[in-house]
Amino acid sequence: MQEFPHEWRESWNHTPDPYEKLEGLWPLRAGHNRAKPDYHIGPRFIECFSFHFVTAGQVLFETDGANFTLSRGDLFCIFPFQVVSYRTTATEPALQMCWLAFHGPLAQTLVRMVGLTPQAPCRHSIFTEEEAQILQQLISLFNQHTERASVRRLGLMHLLFSSLMPASSSVPEHKPQHSWLARSLELLNTHYTESINVAEIADLVGIQRSHFSTSFTAQVGITPQAYLHTLRMKKAVQLLTETDFSITEIALSLGYTNSSTFSRAFQRSLGVSPSSYRRSH
Repeated sequence: MQEFPHEWRESWNHTPDPYEKLEGLWPLRAGHNRAKPDYHIGPRFIECFSFHFVTAGQVLFETDGANFTLSRGDLFCIFPFQVVSYRTTATEPALQMCWLAFHGPLAQTLVRMVGLTPQAPCRHSIFTEEEAQILQQLISLFNQHTERASVRRLGLMHLLFSSLMPASSSVPEHKPQHSWLARSLELLNTHYTESINVAEIADLVGIQRSHFSTSFTAQVGITPQAYLHTLRMKKAVQLLTETDFSITEIALSLGYTNSSTFSRAFQRSLGVSPSSYRRSH
């Protein structure tokens, strides 16, 4: 680890590739440290989510006027644009942490599924050897821009979130209030290849259409139309690379009215036409 004024630290950065952005979740940076006695970070904010896992010692995490004392195995989450500070509380044993910063349209929903909110940003006794191994495997794949590495990174991200999720009996009380969101996501994920639209989804889940779009965007991070578009583009990439279906067949099978509409949407998302993408992959 490299020495800094308040700590010894080693960190790694990652630049997401187009596949990760289509999937809606990607890592940005990770690292681990050993704090010096005067270790103190903040007050500051970041533009993404960041999980910090305590592996030794003790840390005092402060945000929105609330203080949380965390020890080995505990986790605190920094939310985008949330002002936070954190510092060591004792000299022995020295505070040690590891962290993972991440972003994407699915990040907020997955963080909530772990049981974390800006008002309740901590979990106790959650980081074990299993999660540490997943994180290490994920870091080893940073900036390996091959199709295999992209798929493995995404799988490890989801595996880490799954491992951190509480048992069903421990799901935060706010979740039932958003059962319409779970139903909306289910409908979109199941019927995105059909000519379904946002108005129909709103009607099916029993939410006023204008309120549906606003609430969906606030919870998921992107509009329902953008979420639907992302699902279709992800499937289009798969069909273009793994099948011999024509561009028109793919377009009509994904709910587009014709191949021209599909091609324009694909070009806007990936920067190349469907035909060019197929030839290069």
